[in-house]
Amino acid sequence: MDQIFEHQRDLTNSASERFVVDYLAGLVAAANRMLSVLRSLAPDRPRMLANLGMSGGAVLAEPAYILLTESGIADATKCCVA
Repeated sequence: MDQIFEHQRDLTNSASERFVVDYLAGLVAAANRMLSVLRSLAPDRPRMLANLGMSGGAVLAEPAYILLTESGIADATKCCVA
């Protein structure tokens, strides 16, 4: 009963193979859209300077916390609190 007869179609793995072209087309479309968005981005230098000024020098708190934790300091949060 499990044998494929002469006039039957073998559909083994056919569903996934049918959509490979669609997947590739979607990937290319997504990559093109991402590139168009990235090309239109530009830094707003005055706004960046204003944001840095409002931070009060706390820009490096998170990277410092990560570095202290990775270097073996168990309670790095107490080291970063001013």
